[in-house]
Amino acid sequence: MFASALANGGSLDNITPGVSYFKKLHSVGNFVPVTASAATMESGQTPIIVWWDYLLASEIGPSVKGLKIVIPSDASYAAYYDQAISKFAPHPAAARLWEEYLYSTTGQNLWLQGEARPIELSTLVKDGTVDQAAYKALPPAPAGNVTFPTQAQQAAAENIVAQQWSSVIG
Repeated sequence: MFASALANGGSLDNITPGVSYFKKLHSVGNFVPVTASAATMESGQTPIIVWWDYLLASEIGPSVKGLKIVIPSDASYAAYYDQAISKFAPHPAAARLWEEYLYSTTGQNLWLQGEARPIELSTLVKDGTVDQAAYKALPPAPAGNVTFPTQAQQAAAENIVAQQWSSVIG
C-alpha cells in the first residue's frame, strides 16, 4: 500500500491516496482481490502483481516464463526483517553465531543468491566481495536513497487500511 500511496501523492505518513488508488482500480475492474501466485499469473487472472521484488523473483519467477520484475521509480521504499535472540534460548551463543554468519560476507551473499538485497550490499560492492552473478541478476533499482517506514508509520498505515479496505473491495 505504501508504494501506491507514494506514486499517487501520498507519503509514508499519508497512505490514504494508496487506498484510494486501489479503490479506483477495483471500480474499473483492474484489481482482482485474490492471492496471487504463479498459477494466477499463468492463467491471466493476475497479469500484474505488486509485491516485493525478491519474492516475485524467488516464488513466482521460476514458474512464469518471461516474468519481468520492475521497481517503480516513483514509489520505491524498503523494509527490514527484524531478527532477535532470546536471552532465554537454550543456546543463545549458537543464535549469536548464526546472526554473525548471516551478516558475514558469505551470509550476505547467500541472501543475494536468494534474490534479496542484503543490508550490507553496498559494502559487498565497495569491497569487491559481492557475488557478481547474483548481483547482476537483481532487477534494476531506482537511483537515490531508499525510504524506510518507521514502526509508527507502519502501524498507522495498517490501521488506515484495516478501517478503509472494505470500501475498496466492497
